[in-house]
Amino acid sequence: MLRRRTFLALGIAFAASSCAMVGDVEPPLVSLADLKIGRMGLFEQEALVTLRFRNPNDAALPLDGAKFNIKLNGEPFARGVSNESITVPRLGDATMEAVMIISTFDVLNQFLNMGNVQALTYELDGTAFYSGLGLMRRSAPFVQTGKLKLGGNGSAGAGNNQVPGLDAKPSPQGGILMLEPL
Repeated sequence: MLRRRTFLALGIAFAASSCAMVGDVEPPLVSLADLKIGRMGLFEQEALVTLRFRNPNDAALPLDGAKFNIKLNGEPFARGVSNESITVPRLGDATMEAVMIISTFDVLNQFLNMGNVQALTYELDGTAFYSGLGLMRRSAPFVQTGKLKLGGNGSAGAGNNQVPGLDAKPSPQGGILMLEPL
């Protein structure tokens, strides 16, 4: 009987310490790092997206997947998932590949509503899934928003975007937006 109580007490202590450890984890900061167009179809397109996870914690952060949605100008544009497992180093960053589906109808809706838009706003929202943090599986929501100013005359909008890591400039041909790393 004493042995059973000892195992029960040890089990409760282990579970409590695991929960305490998981509760102190700050969620990662997430951004889009790359996009490669894949399969093109009549009703939807596939793209391979690279998500960058930045770990603000003082301990490594094991992730085993993510799901996300992207909105452009407040309208749905794409959705994606990844089951890739990565470990984001303490106070560092790592990337995760994800498959993103873009609906042709959502693309057409964006073009029809564009009109004389001077900037595109985007919202990346989703959930990152943790692994190896105690007994419970955990997840944390993430949201990133930004604005990309469009410039077509060679001066307006050039270099004035608010997308981290990118500088928008019109091409020499004029009117075509090019993204260049800062």
